[in-house]
This record gives sequence, C-alpha cells and structure tokens, in this order.
Amino acid sequence: MRRRRGRAGGTAGFTLLEVLVAMVILAIGLLSLQALGVGAARAVTSAERNTEFAATAARWMELSLDSVRAGFLTTPGEAVIEYTARGDTIRRRLDAAGKRRSVTIVVRPVRGTREAAPQPFSVSSDVFVP
Repeated sequence: MRRRRGRAGGTAGFTLLEVLVAMVILAIGLLSLQALGVGAARAVTSAERNTEFAATAARWMELSLDSVRAGFLTTPGEAVIEYTARGDTIRRRLDAAGKRRSVTIVVRPVRGTREAAPQPFSVSSDVFVP
C-alpha cells in the first residue's frame, strides 16, 4: 500500500505563502476599484460643468437671436458680458453679411479642475433678417 504524502503533520489547509498571495491579489483588485470610482466621479463633474456651460450659452444665444429678430442688435462686432452668477466671461459676436446675421456665443469659465484648465464652450447660429 502506498502512503499519501501531504503537508507536514498531515493537516489540510493553506500555507502562509498562499494566504499572503491571495491578500495581495485582493488588495490590487480593491485599489483598482477605488481608482475606477475616482475616475467616474471626475467624469460626472466634468459632464455637469459642460451641461451648465451649454445651458448658459443657449440662454444667451436665445436672447441674442431675439434681439437680432427684433432689430435691436444690428451693429456687427463683439460684446463681452460678465456673467455675474458664476464669474464666467461670455463673449457675444455678431457678424453681418447682407441679410444674414451670424451670432456666436463663447463661454469662458474662470474655474477649472486641479488637473485641467477650463476650456471654452461655444455655440453659433445664423439668422436671415428679411
């Protein structure tokens, strides 16, 4: 008959080295999950800021287009407006070519993240004035 060769003392279980390797693998997995959560939080913050800038630009675009249609905004050029609620700079530019008016709104945010400088957000629209 053959005798089974097992661990010293004949006890079944894990060695200290196996437990240590399992703990290292678990720690690496948990750290990667934490990094994924931080990246997702940054993406959500960036999306919220872009949504805010888009809404601000859309508001100013509607006001500008209404002014063009009503005949109040007729002189081509650029106007700088300080958006007082947030401190962002909004540039409104009107270009005129014949009966066509082009309105461009650029929102330049003053606040950024630690990693990136704030990027401008712009929208543009053309209006035909009869």
